[in-house]
Amino acid sequence: MDEEVASIVEGLESGEWKVRVDALKELERLATSLGDAPSEQKRSAAVVLRGSGKGGIVEGVATNAKDLRSLVAAEACRAACKCAECLGGDGFCEAWLEAMVALSSGSSPKVVCVAAGDAARALVRSTVDKANFVVSRLVESATKAKAAPTRRACLTYAAEATRTWPRDAVEPFASALAQCVVDRARDADGGARAAARDLWFALRDAGFQTETLWARERLDASTRKQLDRDAATKPESSNKRPPPAAARPKPSKTPRPPQPPKQLPQRVPVHTSHHGRDVPVVVVSPPPPPPEEKTDDDEDDDPPPPTEAPPPDDDDDRHHDEDEEDESEEDDYVDATVAVSELVKQAASQHWDLRRDAISSLRGAVGSSDPEAWRCVAGAVSDAHHQVAGCALRAAAKALARDSRPTSELVLGALLVGAARRTVDARQQLRAAATRVLDASRRAIPPGSLLCAVAPSLGELSPLKARAALLDFARALIRARAPNPSLFGELAFKLALTLTATHGDARRPAANEPAACAFNAAAECADALRRVDPPAFAERVASFAPEMRRAIRDALVDAAPEFDDHLQAARKMVLATRAGDEEDLLLKQQQQQRPAATPGPSRRRHEPAPVDEDISDALSGAIADLAAEAGDPEGAAERASRARQTVAKLAAKRHQAWGRYFDQLAMLLLEKGCARRHQDPRRHHDPLASFFEDEDDVQESQTISLSELASRLESIATLRVLARRLPDRFAVVLDSAVPRLLAVAKTRHLPYELTRAAERALVAAAHKVDAKVVFALATADLAASRADDVAPPARVVAEAAKATPAADVADSLPTLLPKLAAATDAPDAAVRKAAVDVFVEFYHVLGDTILPRLKALLSDAKLKLLAMYVNKRGPTSFS
Repeated sequence: MDEEVASIVEGLESGEWKVRVDALKELERLATSLGDAPSEQKRSAAVVLRGSGKGGIVEGVATNAKDLRSLVAAEACRAACKCAECLGGDGFCEAWLEAMVALSSGSSPKVVCVAAGDAARALVRSTVDKANFVVSRLVESATKAKAAPTRRACLTYAAEATRTWPRDAVEPFASALAQCVVDRARDADGGARAAARDLWFALRDAGFQTETLWARERLDASTRKQLDRDAATKPESSNKRPPPAAARPKPSKTPRPPQPPKQLPQRVPVHTSHHGRDVPVVVVSPPPPPPEEKTDDDEDDDPPPPTEAPPPDDDDDRHHDEDEEDESEEDDYVDATVAVSELVKQAASQHWDLRRDAISSLRGAVGSSDPEAWRCVAGAVSDAHHQVAGCALRAAAKALARDSRPTSELVLGALLVGAARRTVDARQQLRAAATRVLDASRRAIPPGSLLCAVAPSLGELSPLKARAALLDFARALIRARAPNPSLFGELAFKLALTLTATHGDARRPAANEPAACAFNAAAECADALRRVDPPAFAERVASFAPEMRRAIRDALVDAAPEFDDHLQAARKMVLATRAGDEEDLLLKQQQQQRPAATPGPSRRRHEPAPVDEDISDALSGAIADLAAEAGDPEGAAERASRARQTVAKLAAKRHQAWGRYFDQLAMLLLEKGCARRHQDPRRHHDPLASFFEDEDDVQESQTISLSELASRLESIATLRVLARRLPDRFAVVLDSAVPRLLAVAKTRHLPYELTRAAERALVAAAHKVDAKVVFALATADLAASRADDVAPPARVVAEAAKATPAADVADSLPTLLPKLAAATDAPDAAVRKAAVDVFVEFYHVLGDTILPRLKALLSDAKLKLLAMYVNKRGPTSFS
């Protein structure tokens, strides 16, 4: 024995690699020959091998395992594996374990990695007496190692030790292993996360229920859902170790008769056909009937026991690595143990991996058309991290393919706008996923709903290439189905904005490529809209500003040469109506205001007043005056002021002419009252500067003139009158008016009179037109506002909440409450007061159901202050 060991040691120290390989093979044969020997002889042989001195067998194997020649390193790993299996690993683990783990998880050749992995498993399984060393090294490497393969390998070996060691050997380290599961369940590597879950199942099968429950409670919602999904396909092992002898109950003296085992419902994964492919569904199978008593005659007639189908493979690395995504991946099981609200809360985390896992776990809820899940996924499409956005796009595409759709138009618009932005992303995976979302939405949702969702963003989306993609999407929708009359004017106006902003000189788009893409896409979309109703389109364009008319005419010069003639005819009609009927209209207004000379009974008392046939002419002339003011503010200011007064007076008369002219009047009033800055004739030739200028870049020194301020105040006041007197008509332009009025209310450099007028118009729209729409738009604006701009939209939300259904108010809580809670700490008193007002109105609508959410966000002092305002507000309907 000693001579053989000496020759092996001499061969391991040789400079020839072939001699070292022969020595390692000789060591394997020696260890194999001692495998069947008695335990005493094995222990003595292991002592001889370990005691071969410095530079002996133990050190020689470790040195050759790191050899650059893969043949030598693999043979050294096989020798170490054979020694651990035949002689035990207690004497070799300290010297070989770290080297084998590093080789199995490194960049070594495959033959070396496989041999090192086998050696590491053999060392872990056979090293029981030094369990403290093994567990401490594995846990430390799994927690602190920078290389993901090393963390994954250490977790795998820890699970192997938990399954193979006796329970008494694992019990002192169960808490440390459970803590390791909690730490590595949020690993950035998908394989490490899967190995951590496998370690959790190993602890569960070993009987450590307390530790596994403790670890599960500290995991996030998506990981708990993944554990539940894995548990459905990985039931508890039937070969569980029995409890220790000390904990086993003593058998009774009179044994009870054997009872039939209790049959529990079993979760059986089955497959069903859905849209041309198999979808896994988990059903609860009924318990089998109790076995019948057998007789001697029936023993020979028993059928053979059915063979049990193998469990389905578990894909541990599902959807975590975007580059390795499998498009044919089956959908996840829907588990009710994890609430959607918990996943939505996790999706708002500051850690991108938590957000990504939450969106992945929401796939089932999105497929079942859950509104809260759809809102979360639509917001995640625009997430700053590409993996979160890609996961949201894939979830939305799969849900739309199942005919599941968002219930809110705002959520649908956010989804489509975010997908359009991602179509120009630098990553090919995101571009492909965004294209699938847009295609699936066209197949699942009617074109009219899609147009209503994307219309507000057609003239404002940035960057310009993303706007071009959205315009192409809208062009296909317009060709598929003509838009309704209420949406026709808004689409024409948004297209005019884009064409004006990207229009260059000499009838061609700007020189830069993004502007050219946007101009061409808007031109094609305008041509598609013109083909729907050419006279109506020319009439709409005729009321636009001169630079808008010029941009649309140049955009359609090739596609529709006859449009110029139609536009000139429509423009002449507008100007002729204004010039020819202006004097007659003023004369009739003076006659109506003049008192009657003799109040005799010339008219019957109950005779109805004659219908004013000139209302249509008056409204047409007002449109012409307001459009002229956009082109020449100084020359047409007086006529435009009279036109606004006329519109306000005629708003009390419900005439059928309002159906033709209301949306044009409303858009012109919006353009004047909600202009980004005062109209300057010198800036008409620079549309790009006025379009892309940010409100925050406008200096306070650039004040608005008194005449301009008066015009804007009159425009917003006229809008308020129209909202109060013609609410049905105003509902058509409500989606366009609310965001623009909110932008005016939030602009800090504007005079207080203007911002206050915008807020009053919004409150009138909420009380008279549609509080639900105003509440939804103001909620979205509040969620996207900066901390110092929260007050105006918060006040609008508080007023609109008074008439909004309680279900819609409750749906907005996950979005608004964190924002409002942060606003209570703002340095501006107006912001704090607005946040408190919203809390008070929410409590007035929802009652005590909102208290748990408020207690989680606000301190005791703030809750006490809020209670004072609630009592001051008065009793609620729940008190």
